[in-house]
Amino acid sequence: MRYNWDRAPAAFERHRKALAAAILIAGGVGLMLAAVPL
Repeated sequence: MRYNWDRAPAAFERHRKALAAAILIAGGVGLMLAAVPL
């Protein structure tokens, strides 16, 4: 448990850009889908 908690911040820092990109892409797709009925 301790090992996982110590490793989590490093993994988060490593994947932070990838997560941010995924969130932006998902948000863009969601906005496009929401704009379709309009």
